[in-house]
Amino acid sequence: MRGGVTDELRSLLRAWYLWPLPPVAAVLAWWLVPLNANLYARFIDSDAQAPDQIAGEYATDVVAVHTSGFSSGYLLAMLAGAVLVLRDRRLAGPLPVVRAASGVGPSFEVRRLFAAKVAAAGLLASVLGPACLVGGLPRAHAAVAHHWALSELPQRGVSIDELTLWDPQVLMVVVSGLLAFPAWAAVGVGLGGILGRWWRLAILAALPVVTVVGYRWGEEIAERSGLAGAIVVGILIVLAVGWGILVGLSLSACAPVYVLLVAGAAAVALLDGQRATRRRLARAASAPIDVLYRNRDGGDFSVS
Repeated sequence: MRGGVTDELRSLLRAWYLWPLPPVAAVLAWWLVPLNANLYARFIDSDAQAPDQIAGEYATDVVAVHTSGFSSGYLLAMLAGAVLVLRDRRLAGPLPVVRAASGVGPSFEVRRLFAAKVAAAGLLASVLGPACLVGGLPRAHAAVAHHWALSELPQRGVSIDELTLWDPQVLMVVVSGLLAFPAWAAVGVGLGGILGRWWRLAILAALPVVTVVGYRWGEEIAERSGLAGAIVVGILIVLAVGWGILVGLSLSACAPVYVLLVAGAAAVALLDGQRATRRRLARAASAPIDVLYRNRDGGDFSVS
């Protein structure tokens, strides 16, 4: 069972269906800039009155446009990490290989394969982050150049400096956001091991879209669907609020803490993913028949 990083990187290059992810991330970042330019008023407080509230709204909107597309990029990185696991039949197939030709036990092989996949997924995620940044930057300055706070506060006798990407408070959030991309990819690798099936990943991939729909039109759906619909909408709203808290944390001065939280979640997901994979290996080891198949790398394996 080959699990080296070099082999995994070669496998990543052959995964042509992952190549469009950086352009998709860049387009999403470009498209989401107008939404982020009004993020504070739309999702946090639509009636900022005090000068400090107005200044906070401006700072949040500036940070949001410079990290436009980061949240969608995190989801793409997470899905990519899961795909790298699920496409490898040695880890996620119905009857995965339990022992390499060298006789090394499955626990060691699982750890080695997961480490290689984290490296490959992290490399891809490291491209997604800059792609989001490059996609959103052309519209970022114009989106907040005429922010209402820049005219409102001077009229009240309060000075305010125009913020750019290179201001420390903005740059700190952007750099922290970029560092979170590989961590989200590692979360995806762990989830791939936990899920173990493509249909489960499809449900997970659809969940953000369903959550947005539930958050946006939840009241109408609940009225038409009765108690069951209200329960589903309530769960979706809780998920949306939870994700919103994470986004808010990533846009604040606590952005480095956000990166640490995601890294901790990645560690937990990887441990659980390896445990779930080892359980599948153990079940495959007890299979009563021989199964012969050719894996994606071209190697023949037999499970008995």
